[in-house]
Amino acid sequence: SRSSKQNLKEFITDYVEQKVNQMIQKLNQNENPQTLIIGKLLKAYYAKLPQNQKIEIIYQLSKIPINSNPMDVFLVMIQNSGPQIQKLIQIMGRSSNIPAEFQDVFQKLESQVKPVPWHEVQALIESEGLKISDFDYLQHKPLGVGTMAQTQRAQMTDDHGIRQNLVIRFLKPGIAELLKMDYDILKVIARDIDADPELKKYSLPSLADLVDDLNQSVVEELNLERTISDQNGAQKIYAKAEIVAFNKQKNLLQFNVPKTYSLGKNKKLMAQELVFGQKPSKELAQYKELYPDLYKVIAEKTAEFWLSEAFFKSGFFHADLHQGNLMLHMTDPVIRLHILDFGMTGRLNQNQRDSAILLGLGIKLNHAELIVKHLTQLTKSQSVSADFRDKVLKRVRQIKTKEIPGQSLSSWITWSLDQGADLNYEFLKLNRGLTAIEVLLTDAKSPLSFVDILQSLTLKNKIYMSDLVLKEKDLKLKDLPEMLSVLKQQ
Repeated sequence: SRSSKQNLKEFITDYVEQKVNQMIQKLNQNENPQTLIIGKLLKAYYAKLPQNQKIEIIYQLSKIPINSNPMDVFLVMIQNSGPQIQKLIQIMGRSSNIPAEFQDVFQKLESQVKPVPWHEVQALIESEGLKISDFDYLQHKPLGVGTMAQTQRAQMTDDHGIRQNLVIRFLKPGIAELLKMDYDILKVIARDIDADPELKKYSLPSLADLVDDLNQSVVEELNLERTISDQNGAQKIYAKAEIVAFNKQKNLLQFNVPKTYSLGKNKKLMAQELVFGQKPSKELAQYKELYPDLYKVIAEKTAEFWLSEAFFKSGFFHADLHQGNLMLHMTDPVIRLHILDFGMTGRLNQNQRDSAILLGLGIKLNHAELIVKHLTQLTKSQSVSADFRDKVLKRVRQIKTKEIPGQSLSSWITWSLDQGADLNYEFLKLNRGLTAIEVLLTDAKSPLSFVDILQSLTLKNKIYMSDLVLKEKDLKLKDLPEMLSVLKQQ
């Protein structure tokens, strides 16, 4: 009857709201702005989520034990929500102020996203003009599941009669529509949260800007042909082997990007050579007692390799180099580190690379003119207001007089966005990549930050840096002694 349908709608709405409120209450026990903003975000998101998505959440919750841990309930809810909210809370959940149990849920999203069922995988393959029998082997169980894509292990015989071990990667069916649904919800919520008086007092970065930035990134990932092109380009750029020393041992560290190509008449399938290994933290856990410094050394070499390419060579960078996109295989003769998933990449041109380096130098020196100039050159419009300039000068004075602590490059970027600076999109992607590098170093318990590694790279690129500094008109002779002292710090 009509009344029972209405009662069911009310039940679905109330049930989801009840579960969300339980999570928010648990989240807000820490009482800090980061948990407060995530709580408001989740409450508003699930209130606006379409009814059919709420029904799916309840259906999936009915499959787990009735006395499940609240965090297991929360994970199921997030797993069956849209891809943009999943990525957004993964980014926001990296804050150290988020309770450990919630951080654990956010990290699980990198490897425990809801898979595409086999019948849909089969339908997608057949829609590409292929048959299951075209494969020598095609594993039904997914090899990996992300927020945007899924992979299946396979074998195919090539034109020369050689059987190839492959990973078939594809975008989840309907992902474009889900992305649009999420973005339409989140852009409205973000504006409301940015205007919330309770949050304004914390001077948090703009959530609306973060949502727009995230949407632009995930829309790029929909272009599978671009991903294949970037990965094949990275295969040459990121091919490197280097001897690493740890705990009185030496070994060869080999970086590798698997080769890839498209499959199917509509090119909706991506075939990639199969590589073996585990996440670095998991693979190296078994060597922790024998080689306690190994993880730290590998993380630092990876960061150095990434930074050197982004700042001093081609300008190319993988913008999302988290644990889930790295696969490590430890053997006696060689340590192989495979770099995966080039759906989110960037490339800085020469001017952007120079400005990024000089901005970092200006931040280290607390040099207001350098900071203003190179923040300006990294904006889309290549201009900032007089008010913005005055705010930079005031902020530098506060740092010099120790009214506020010294600020990192990422802190300055966050602050600039909050002040309305329209920073170049490639630079924003670079900042996301830098954040992932920082997380990798932290996980490995390295005492170094990416700034420390970048400083050491400047010494390895003395000619480049000398030329850059000599051309910089805002650096005076009086700045040189302090500048040289900063560059030499190890």
